Amino acid sequence: MTIADAGTPDSGQSDARSDSGSPDATPIALDADEEGLARFDLLSTSRCRHEGPDLLDCVIPKVTIRDPHTSRRNTPAMTTLSTKMTGNCATQYPIELLVEGDGMRPTRFRVAQQTMDLNRLDRTPVSELSLTDHLRWTKSIIVDQTCHLWLEVAMNRADPL
Repeated sequence: MTIADAGTPDSGQSDARSDSGSPDATPIALDADEEGLARFDLLSTSRCRHEGPDLLDCVIPKVTIRDPHTSRRNTPAMTTLSTKMTGNCATQYPIELLVEGDGMRPTRFRVAQQTMDLNRLDRTPVSELSLTDHLRWTKSIIVDQTCHLWLEVAMNRADPL
């Protein structure tokens, strides 16, 4: 299985830093792989400034994921968001993303939920999904340097109804 990565250390992509060394908020566009999978970092050394034993000044840019294989997907279809983590990511602040897609109601995803299934109103495959940091205090988060929190998105899976 291949996973499209954005800003992860082994992805071969930029580590999402500006010239000043601060995390970069430039929007990210990804294509899901053949199986409809995409992955991107929420909290990590690529999204936060590393200082001593901590990661701070974290930035979660807007991420748009496109499924170039929508025409080959099953109907009815659903998209699953799954939070994955390694290290110590304990924080007093919640992380919440606003999820929007063509034909879908905008939905809030609290990362602490760990998983969420979404679908279009007509249950057909979604061609594009966008995720935006929905809370103002992400830059206030301070986590241990071992924290690596990411989101895996499985687009347009068969929906068992």
